[in-house]
Amino acid sequence: MITVGLLANLLVLATIGGHKSLHTVTNCFLLNLTVSDLVTLLFNATFNFVFMITGHWPFGHRYCVVNNFITNLTIAISVFTIMFTSKERYNAIVYPLEKRMTKNRALINILIIWIASAIFAIPALIFSRTLHDTSMQRTVCLMVWPDGYPGKSKLDFFYNLLFLVLTYLLPLMTMAIAYTLMARVLWGSKQIGETSQAQASLVRSKQKVVRMLICVVIVFAVCWLPYHVYFLTTYQWPELTTARGIQHIFLAIYWLAMFNSVLNPIILLLMNKRFRRYSTKFLNFWPLNRAFNSDAASSLTTNAAAPVAQQFNNNTSGGQRPSNLIMVVKSHSPNFNRTTSELLGDGGGGGFAVNHISNEQNLSNEILPNHHNFSSLSSPTLSNMADNNTTVKNSFYSPLVVPD
Repeated sequence: MITVGLLANLLVLATIGGHKSLHTVTNCFLLNLTVSDLVTLLFNATFNFVFMITGHWPFGHRYCVVNNFITNLTIAISVFTIMFTSKERYNAIVYPLEKRMTKNRALINILIIWIASAIFAIPALIFSRTLHDTSMQRTVCLMVWPDGYPGKSKLDFFYNLLFLVLTYLLPLMTMAIAYTLMARVLWGSKQIGETSQAQASLVRSKQKVVRMLICVVIVFAVCWLPYHVYFLTTYQWPELTTARGIQHIFLAIYWLAMFNSVLNPIILLLMNKRFRRYSTKFLNFWPLNRAFNSDAASSLTTNAAAPVAQQFNNNTSGGQRPSNLIMVVKSHSPNFNRTTSELLGDGGGGGFAVNHISNEQNLSNEILPNHHNFSSLSSPTLSNMADNNTTVKNSFYSPLVVPD
């Protein structure tokens, strides 16, 4: 799960960072959410997994402090980022005539999110401890408050209660109201019926973005609810922490919360057409993928050449010499894709190479072209090719337990 989450978040990070057309205000916040998820998976999930499975913290006191701090930091960053994203969409949809948030303003808001989240996580820096249990020969990482251990400390209870309200209940209530108002605007029958085709297309585009963000909010709510409930419940009934099987229950609760960091990038890639398109382009430029596609293109070209050569030989052996011969080869090589984009302006994805062979051409050279020469191509029309008997090569038609 951690590996899948890391790869998905890195793909979103590279996709947004590598395409200027995706550098929008909304995507700035989504990029911040992706960074938060990466930090969670890299510096928190793996270490807590070892701790919860073995019951022993082997990573030392310093990383115990860092680990607990990162836990509270990233939870706050995630929910505050989703809130700011919702606010930006709310202003753009409900108040379209007001001044829009700029990217610079979005970056300032992101900085505020990190500072506020860090302040909120400061207790983890102050009260995190590692304690050695001599009877069981193990070390545990937890937060020891001035008035006692977790489950008995009132400070711990009030901190968790405040954490629940500020990073869960209040944000979800606010976003529920905001998305309800946005839905009334976007899905109002009168508004959509009275708009032009261009305006209706814009409304549909906004509807898709809102659906995606609503899905992000719902997933966050579902994944983190058991986590918050656990700490409040164990404070009221501390004996539950020693109950049989409670460690496995908390392990499931914790991994459900961590699963949120895996689902966020998957939601973006599945529900946003532009993310899918640009991420596919990014993967097509991956070196291993380019090498594979290049080999596949050579194989396809060679395999396609044999029947054409046979047909040509059969025709010439009967005394007939065809005036024109067209060979169509399907290819997925990077050069095919790049040239298709140059000629037709689309994203590539394979094309049909059309080799027009005249009487004077050497057949073997035309049937087995060097695919490295595909970049220097022209695209005359088929009518010109037929009228002028022009020879053209390769024109294209694209078809822990965290004790807070």
